[in-house]
Amino acid sequence: MQNVIQALQAQKCKIAGLQKADGPFVGLPPQVAAKSQQQVAIICRVLDDAVRALEAGRDINGRPISPAQVSAGLQRLIADSRKPQFLMTLSMTMSNDSIRQLESCMNEVETLLKDVY
Repeated sequence: MQNVIQALQAQKCKIAGLQKADGPFVGLPPQVAAKSQQQVAIICRVLDDAVRALEAGRDINGRPISPAQVSAGLQRLIADSRKPQFLMTLSMTMSNDSIRQLESCMNEVETLLKDVY
């Protein structure tokens, strides 16, 4: 399980760096840019929460949680990150290359879920 935790942390770091690499796009209304930037922050927070849950066996509220439940939550995150509306929002502040890298990271997270049980 420790290998999965380390790999999830590595993917989170890659994802967190993607938006920083692109920087803000000039001319976007602030609320549009903020929504796009929130998406990456949410993914990173969910990955952090999943790591803590796998390490401690507890969710963010301190309740017991199984690896299967953590996996189910990550599967929802992956599915949401593939929705066209989500990708369109990201495209407002991220380059196509960064979005492809995000998709690659999420594919890697999906592969890691096979080792969570």
